[in-house]
Amino acid sequence: MTRLEENSEPAIEIRRLSFRYQGPTILQNVSLTIRSGEMVAIVGPNGGGKTTLLKLILGLLRAEHGEVQVFGRPPRRSWAQIGYMPQHSHLDPDFPVTVLDTVLMGRLGPTHRFGPMGRKERELAMEKLEQVGLVDKAHQPLNALSGGQRQRVLIARALVTEPRLLLLDEPTANLDLRVENEFHQLLRKINRTLTVALVSHDLGFVSPLVDRVVCVNREVRVHPTSEITGEVISKIYGGDMCMVRHDHDCAGGAPC
Repeated sequence: MTRLEENSEPAIEIRRLSFRYQGPTILQNVSLTIRSGEMVAIVGPNGGGKTTLLKLILGLLRAEHGEVQVFGRPPRRSWAQIGYMPQHSHLDPDFPVTVLDTVLMGRLGPTHRFGPMGRKERELAMEKLEQVGLVDKAHQPLNALSGGQRQRVLIARALVTEPRLLLLDEPTANLDLRVENEFHQLLRKINRTLTVALVSHDLGFVSPLVDRVVCVNREVRVHPTSEITGEVISKIYGGDMCMVRHDHDCAGGAPC
């Protein structure tokens, strides 16, 4: 965890939160604190409430009971401090847009809705592309990039808002192991200056990366990564699971 903000207010504070859509309760009596500067993984079974929790933190949903605060304020009043990368981007890969223009979309908002971006915005977008290692691709069509590169573009789009908190929903879904590893190394660098919370299905892979694991299955339990055992995994997912390590090489040097 970075020490830049360790003495500041929590990035996320949730107290006694419960939520349901119109049927069964999705989240029940959730209390959670994520400290400024942490990187946490949010894990759990499909339908357990991971994405719902993320939407409540974003203010896209309102809690039935309880309270959510982001940097001491209601989520909707903290949007300017939150960068968000959704699970499924709505960008049409065949739409004729450049990498730079895609990143600049992150600057659209209450203070700039329509019209061309100014020099300041474009310089900031180029800075974020350099941060994710794609500044040389700025003027290429988005659809010319690989899947992993497009994910980096979406990270840059989230970072161009200059947030203090970065939320990512399954950011490495459908990426191969080599690209996934590169992506996680990028998140390590981002975490030096930002709080990061990512939803992931791959507990074995993210555990070495994060400070704590937030386990969501209607209720929420938080574990230091050192406590993630087979018994804990069984409780999270409701059955026996196998953790697979990705931090060693197979014969020939290829990742396993």
